Amino acid sequence: MSFHPVRTQARWIALGLVALGLAGCGGVLYLALAHGVGPRTVGWGAAFVVLLAATFRLAYWSYGLFNMHYALSRDALVIRWAATRQVVPMGAITHVVKGRPYQAPLIGVRVEGYEVGHTTILDDAGEPRPVLVYATVPPESQVLIMTQALSYAISPADPLAFADEFVQRRRLGARQVLEERSFPAPWARLGLWNDGISVGLLLAAAAVLAFAFGWLAWHYPDLPTRVSLRFAYVVQDGVGLTAPGPTGPKSGAWRLPTVGLLALVANGALAAVVHERGFAMAARMLLACAAFVEIALGIVMVRSIL
Repeated sequence: MSFHPVRTQARWIALGLVALGLAGCGGVLYLALAHGVGPRTVGWGAAFVVLLAATFRLAYWSYGLFNMHYALSRDALVIRWAATRQVVPMGAITHVVKGRPYQAPLIGVRVEGYEVGHTTILDDAGEPRPVLVYATVPPESQVLIMTQALSYAISPADPLAFADEFVQRRRLGARQVLEERSFPAPWARLGLWNDGISVGLLLAAAAVLAFAFGWLAWHYPDLPTRVSLRFAYVVQDGVGLTAPGPTGPKSGAWRLPTVGLLALVANGALAAVVHERGFAMAARMLLACAAFVEIALGIVMVRSIL
């Protein structure tokens, strides 16, 4: 049986903020392209990326607010927030008590009508205890589900019905033994994120790619109408020289960072899959190849511009 949290005005405030963020992204993108590509585009483009990332994060938090619920069964209490699940086996629960004040700042989201994150509380013995919060009401109005390892603060809309259902389910006895554990969002539990070398290579490739887009946008107005993006190695009077190849419209220069972007996305996705199969070294090689491709394309582009 599922219980939804107390509904608050935070839902509509969250939706309004997401809509405002999307409108802001649209406005910044329009300003970035309104006067053609040039140095000003770099600044507006960077602002667009930052604002878009913040809007996506806000949208994810809003999604968690709308889909938050608490499911009770004979085997466990399952707390759902966004793409995260907390499984609390019935046999692991020691107490169900009224909420109490936080003893440390909540790390996560804490606004009026929406509290999600982790902090600490004091147990009956006065000892600090870690607590995961998935609630829409202040601490004193929450329900605390306590185990030996953790506590979970929730806010079912009907706490009395929740308590009655909990007692009935517990009396029936568990049909299977479950482990108290957390299931984060699928992308958050990728092994790739715990590999410092892989993350470093990924960030390096992304930084070179960002530089390539910014460099091209900055110099684009000053480029000649036709540019050469190919170079040939020729021998003249016994000396090897690098000579420009056929020329084309300068708009074709955007193909270089675009190819780099596609290569980074493809190699990054493949590296994540390979890493999950236990081939960390192969994943690192894929990301190293992506970084090499970004550097090579960047060199070609800079030489073409200069």
